[in-house]
Amino acid sequence: EVSLAEAELQLLQAQKKTALAQQDWQRSGFSKAPTNLMLFKPQLKIAEQTVRLAQQQLNVANKNLSYTRIRAPFKGLITNRMVGMGQQVSEGEALLRLIDHENLKLTLALSDTQWHELSESWTNSQAQLFDTTNKRLGTATMVRSGKHIDRETRQYQLFLEIDSNNAHSVLPGQFVRARLPGKIRSNYLGLPESALTRKGIIWLIDQSDRLRPYQPSDIYYSGKQVLVPAPQTPEADSITHWRVALTPLDFFIAGKKVAIINDKNNNIYNFTWLILYIEI
Repeated sequence: EVSLAEAELQLLQAQKKTALAQQDWQRSGFSKAPTNLMLFKPQLKIAEQTVRLAQQQLNVANKNLSYTRIRAPFKGLITNRMVGMGQQVSEGEALLRLIDHENLKLTLALSDTQWHELSESWTNSQAQLFDTTNKRLGTATMVRSGKHIDRETRQYQLFLEIDSNNAHSVLPGQFVRARLPGKIRSNYLGLPESALTRKGIIWLIDQSDRLRPYQPSDIYYSGKQVLVPAPQTPEADSITHWRVALTPLDFFIAGKKVAIINDKNNNIYNFTWLILYIEI
């Protein structure tokens, strides 16, 4: 439309210039007829052809525009617009950036320890999602893994899809925490962190009220507790309650006999440290 308007303006100017040239020639009194070049008729013809060309181009553009449909491949949120109003675009040119807000995906980076603690049957299992304030957002399905270690992060990649029933509670780009199904371990003791010494030793009290050091091979932390496998001793199968020193001291000696007394509430104490019954 702009090109057509400019062509029409040039045509008006060419027509005016030809008319003025014709008047000037008549006032000059020359009896000889003026040439077309003197009356600027070639320029006028070019201006007329330019108007017709601009009109044809406008007709073609309107026809193409009537055939044009801009469709998004999926519903989503526009995060970036790459063209402006009135800008001419070509076929295949990027117009905008779109984020799918209904089919969200999540990629987790797991350390080597976390990867090997993952449940063996994790495929199609559900992970619990929480926001940064520990508010539950919903669930995500674990669909596949990278099955290799990333060269830069040295971590495994795990891919999840946000379940559709809670997709609207999770926003694209949001930071989330994921709780994954891990391996099931049985015959473990849950102890306060104070029961574990800095050297990784737990002090048990055997049936004869003597101190026995126990250094577990696996230690897992959960909140303010430590989870350790129950000691494997010949009499372990018959033990249903373990006696553990909750606040062990540095001068503890293996085999030292401790005096245990019961208070009126049947809580177990010794002279300087608390003993806890742990049932497995």
